[in-house]
Amino acid sequence: MNKLIGFVLAVVVASVGIVKAETPDVKPKKEECKFCKTKAGFYDKKLEFLKKELNLSEEQVQKIRLIKQEEREAIEKFMKEHKMPLEEATKDGEFNREVFVNTMKQNMEKMAQIKAEYFQKLFEVLNKDQREKFLSLMKKRMERMHQRMKDDM
Repeated sequence: MNKLIGFVLAVVVASVGIVKAETPDVKPKKEECKFCKTKAGFYDKKLEFLKKELNLSEEQVQKIRLIKQEEREAIEKFMKEHKMPLEEATKDGEFNREVFVNTMKQNMEKMAQIKAEYFQKLFEVLNKDQREKFLSLMKKRMERMHQRMKDDM
């Protein structure tokens, strides 16, 4: 179970910065989203990287931007609605391990659903060769992330 939780968290962390969510037609409300303000340039660079590495067409780039925008909106909604595990687990002044674990699981399940929807839509835009290359890039990114985590221990 811990490996599954670690894997889901790693996938979520690794994929958060994959592409930029902004399009010329669909702009996030930057004044309401601190994350959007700090990451806008980051997403531009990631999308340009993917465009080059995967040989994306302009049509694919626009579709991916819209898909990422939908994902970010779902994540923003989740962040407003999700429950804080520690807060839930200590409502009576004591720490309730079961409540903490269950709240964490619920949050992770919801985030996993959001990410699964994103990847499903992304894979519908990519052709077979692009999917294989994307998976290779993600695998390398995950390996680097795991190495950094080991180095930090």
